[in-house]
Order: sequence, then structure tokens, then C-alpha cells
Amino acid sequence: MANKLNPFEEQIKKAVHDFEVPYDAHAWTRLEKGLDKSIGMSNPFYRNWFVGAAIVVIAVVGGYYFSIDNPEAAVIQPEIASQVEIPTESFPQEVEKSEGDLKVENDVVSTPESIKTSTPEVANSKSTSDEKKQLSADLPNEQANSSPKLDNEKPSMEVIVPPVTLNKTEVVKQDLFEKPFIKSNSTVICVGVELDVTLVNNLKEKVVWSLGNGENSTGQNVTVAYLEPGKYEISATGIESGLKSNNIEITVNQKPEATFSIAEKLENGSIPVVYFKAASIGEKNYQWTINDGTSSSGENFSHTFTKERDYEVVLRVSNKYGCIGSSHQQYTQETEFNLLAPNTFSPNGDGINDNWYPKALESGYFKFTLTIYDRNNQAVFTSSDPQNMWNGRVNGNQPNSGDFFIWKANVIDPNGIQQQYGGTILVIY
Repeated sequence: MANKLNPFEEQIKKAVHDFEVPYDAHAWTRLEKGLDKSIGMSNPFYRNWFVGAAIVVIAVVGGYYFSIDNPEAAVIQPEIASQVEIPTESFPQEVEKSEGDLKVENDVVSTPESIKTSTPEVANSKSTSDEKKQLSADLPNEQANSSPKLDNEKPSMEVIVPPVTLNKTEVVKQDLFEKPFIKSNSTVICVGVELDVTLVNNLKEKVVWSLGNGENSTGQNVTVAYLEPGKYEISATGIESGLKSNNIEITVNQKPEATFSIAEKLENGSIPVVYFKAASIGEKNYQWTINDGTSSSGENFSHTFTKERDYEVVLRVSNKYGCIGSSHQQYTQETEFNLLAPNTFSPNGDGINDNWYPKALESGYFKFTLTIYDRNNQAVFTSSDPQNMWNGRVNGNQPNSGDFFIWKANVIDPNGIQQQYGGTILVIY
């Protein structure tokens, strides 16, 4: 149903009908002459004129597109467009092509005398509100089908597609089913040594660990110690997703045996010696320690204890894989040993107890240095020979009964262990 035109619309219609384009045959010649003149854009006047003209053109074009997008203008536009007849008469032009460039000669443009318009009949009855709504809804399609396409038709707009984003549920699901990746702090360990294996990507779901020894574990991390040597594969599997991680192969090496035996023996009939022997032979390193400050290395070890007390003996053994085994035992010394040195003697020349010397040093079992001091801490005798004994003389003089002296001995046993002994000597006649 056609809309009835108001007086303002009638005036627009009449103005369009009476509009006549003036013809100027010399317009194009004048334009070419103007373009041939050397007018530099560096001139502020022309540059400002150009910027102003550009602003005016942008404003006009923007207003045109705004009117097209305006719903009220859209109701009128199809009707006016349908009333305008576009002349199909061609404009004669003579065009000469030269080396790819177009040149216009004999500018002749024929202009139609008038623009003919036709006025459709307008129904007298008014449209109801429902009909107006239906008309507004159908206008875009009718305009597209009925309006001719002109050279100055509005260019198509570029469609910008927004980036695809995952919603919260999809993100959680993607993180939940991420493939687990594991790593360990080592791939070669020894029996009984703890190994830490962790998830690198910290999954949101629970995982179950396969430890390669028939045992399983759960959690983001796992700590395991193998009791038997061999090769084991560790992996993790997501409980909900079923995704399996990479495999880590663990090599477990046997640690050496570190137990030892203890045996007691008197050397040279007077020196109490305790012998220790490791149960495993041929390993890389052996280290013995005793809580009296003594230490030694080697498969076998012997020691002479000086004090009556309990001692703790520890053995540490390492093999070619770097694995270490250790064990300790307690040994009890029941009597004190002080190189079997007497604390009195009588150097009077009667042939009885005339010389003083520690009995344990006479056997030659130890290497030693013996020094005797008087009450003023002055050295009066020194010896490193078991046959060189002290006869009590001080600077060639016989000591008096009741005089006392101090002795000290630094000894080294066959294992190279150095010990110190000492005591007092009382002269009695």
C-alpha cells in the first residue's frame, strides 16, 4: 500500500522534477588548463583549500550513509528511487588509447533535457499499525530487488570476524585432559635410596602411578625406594581422561655388603690387638671409624684399644656404581692397656729392676718415640730403639729415692694408626 505524500515531500518531488543540469562545453578545457599549471601543494593556501574540500566531501558522504542507515529515511528512499527514471541515452565520447593511457579528445557530452518522473497513485486509506510494521520489515528486501545498482553505490563493508574464544567449561575440560608429563631427579639409583618423581604440568585431575615393581600410587608426586636391583619403568595415567604419560626407565644397582667380623689376638705375647675384617671383598672403597678418633681404610683393619670402655666401630663400603653400604658394631675393652709400662723402678745397680722401659715397645711391634721428663718438665731421656733402655741417670747422676718422672710415647701401629701413651715413674730404693 503506497504512502500519501505530505506537502514537504511534494515540494521535494517537484524540485527534483524541475531540476536541469546546466551544460558548459568549455568546462573540461578549463579544468585541463588548471591542472597544467604548476601549483605546488607546498603553497599553504592551496594546501588549506585541499584539506577543507576533503573535509566537506567526507561530511557529505557521511551524511548520506547516515541517512541510509536511519530507519525513518529508509521508509522514504525506496519510494523516491522508484519514481526516478535514469536516462539510458549514452554520452558520446571519443577516446584515443596510447601506450596504455587513456586520453579524452573533443569533449562532447550530451545532456538530457529533463529528468522525467512519474507519480504513482497514492491510496486514500491510511495504513494500520500492523501494516506499517510489516512494511518496515519488508523494505530492505524490496529495496535490494527493485533499486537499480548505480556507479556511486555504497561500497561493501569488510566483515571482521572476532577471534574464537573458549568458554570457561571448554577451558577447564581442555586443561583436565592434558597429557601428563613426568620427570625424576635421577634415572640411576641404588637399592634402598629414595627416588622423587613429579608431574611437570600439574594436572587438574587425579593420576595413578605405575612404579614398575607391581605397586601403584596416587597423587601429583611420588617417592619410591626399590629393595631389589634391576630396571623399572615409571608412568602416570589420568584417572578421568585415561591419558598416559611418558615412561621413565630407572636403573637400580645393588649396594655392597658392609658387615664385618671381630677377632682378638695377643701380638708378641703381650700386645692385645683386635682385628676387623669386611664381609665383602673387592669393592671400590672401605672406610673404618672408631669413636676414639681412630680411622682407617682397607678391607681389613686392626687396632689396640688403650682404655677400659665400650667402643663403636663403623664400616662404610662403596662399589663401582657409587652405591654405599654401612654397618656398625660395638666392641668392649675389658682392661686398660698402657704399653705395659711399669710405674716404679730402683736404679741402684743391684741387677734387679735397674732399667725402665714399656714392655710393649720391646717387641718391635710399634714404631715409637719415647721421651722422659723431670719434675721441671725438662727432657732427661729420649729413645726410638727397643734395646736402648733408661737406667735412671740424669746427666750421669743417680736419682734419689722418691724422685718421680713423666714419660710420653708416640707410637704407630702396623696399620699406620698413631696413638699417644704416657704416665709417671717413681724411683724407689
